[in-house]
Amino acid sequence: MEIKNKKTIIISSLSAILIIAAFYFGLPFAVKQTFKTFSSSYAEKLNRKIDLGRISFSFIDGIIISDINIFAKGDPAKSAYSIKKTALKFEPLPFFKGNFILTKIKFKNAKFTLIRNKNGNWDFSDIPAILPKPKDKFYSSWPKQIIAENSEIFIIDKMSDNMWALNDADLKFSKRLSYYGGSFSISGKGIFKGSILKNSFMSKKVKTNIKAEFENNNLNSLFGEINLKDSSCNDIRLNNLNLKWNFLGINSKTNEQKYKAEFKIEEMDIPNIDNSFRKNITEAFKTFSKIYGKEIPKIHEINFKDISAKTSFHKDLFKIQDFKLDSNIFNINADFTLDKKDKIDLNFNGKVLNKEMNITAKGQYDNPHIKPEFSYTLRTKLVSFIKTLSESIKTKLNKINKEKAEKNHE
Repeated sequence: MEIKNKKTIIISSLSAILIIAAFYFGLPFAVKQTFKTFSSSYAEKLNRKIDLGRISFSFIDGIIISDINIFAKGDPAKSAYSIKKTALKFEPLPFFKGNFILTKIKFKNAKFTLIRNKNGNWDFSDIPAILPKPKDKFYSSWPKQIIAENSEIFIIDKMSDNMWALNDADLKFSKRLSYYGGSFSISGKGIFKGSILKNSFMSKKVKTNIKAEFENNNLNSLFGEINLKDSSCNDIRLNNLNLKWNFLGINSKTNEQKYKAEFKIEEMDIPNIDNSFRKNITEAFKTFSKIYGKEIPKIHEINFKDISAKTSFHKDLFKIQDFKLDSNIFNINADFTLDKKDKIDLNFNGKVLNKEMNITAKGQYDNPHIKPEFSYTLRTKLVSFIKTLSESIKTKLNKINKEKAEKNHE
C-alpha cells in the first residue's frame, strides 16, 4: 500500500513538473507565434507595413518587441512610428481565444509623427478603429496604463499651419474604474518647441499633470497643472510659467459647480521690438496718460518680475483675486467680482508712470459708480471696458451652466 502511494505521489509530481515546464517553455513560444499572426492581420487591415524586430516574452512585462516600425498608410517606404523597445502586458486567457486585451503598454525611445490634413483628419485615425470598441465612456477594454519613456512626438497640423515637437519626453496615461465611475490621468515632461498662432515658441522644460474624474458616465471633476521653464515666444523670454486648475461638479447631478484656477509668470522680458504685445501696452499707457495728464515716456525693454492671478466661480459668483502686474514700468494690483445680479466690485491700485493710481467701481456693470470721477470721455471708455469684460465672463458662465443642464437631462 505504501509503495502504491509513493508511486502515485511520484507520478503526480512528475506530471506537475511536466505541466509547469510545458507552460513555462511553451507559453512564450505560443505567445510569440500568436502575436506575429495578430500583427500580420493588423498590417493588412490598416494597409500599413509593420516591421518587427526581436520578439521575446516575460512573465512580468508580457510581450517585448525590439525595433518596431509602423509605416505611413499605403507607403511602405515612409516610417510614421518607430519604437526601439515596446512591452505589451495582456490578459492571458482571452489572448488564446483570439482576443488581444492589453492591460499595459510601455514604449522606450519611440518616435511618433502625427499629421492632420487640411480637412481636419488625423493620419492615425485608422489605428484606433481596429482596437476593441469600448462598451462605455471609460474605454474599459483599453489598457489601464500607457507609458512612453525618452520619446519624441512630432505634430504637423496642416489645418492651422502649425508644427509642434516634444523631445526627451516621458509620458504616462492611466485609468481607474469603479462601480460608480472612474478616472483618467495624464502626466508628462519634456522639451517643447513649435509654433502657436504662427509665433515661434520653445520651452526647455515642460511638466504637466491632468486628472479627470467621472461619475455615472459624466465628467464630474478636472484637476491639472502645467509648468513651463526657460521658455521663449519669438523675442519674448520668460523664466517660469505655472497654471493650475481645480474644477468640481462639472456635470454632476448632486455636486455644486466649484471652479478655481490660478496662473503665475515669473521674470518675463520683452525687448524693444515692435509686436502686438508691446502695442497693447502702449495703448494702455496712452489711456492712463490721458487720465492723469502725464505724457507717456518712450518705452524700451519691459521686464516683468511677476504676473499672476487667481480666479474662481461658485454659487453664481465669479472672482478675479490677487491680480498682479509687477514690472520695471508699472506695478498694478486688482480684484474683480461679478455676481448673478450683474453687479460688479472692482478695486484697482498701483503705480503707473511713477503716478499712484486708485480706482474703484461698484454697482451694475453697465453703469457702475466709479471713483475718482473722470471726464465723460474717459468714464465712457472705462465703463465700456468693464461692460465688455463682464459680458464676456457672463457668456462663458452661461455656456457652462447650459452644458451641465443638457448633460443632466440625457
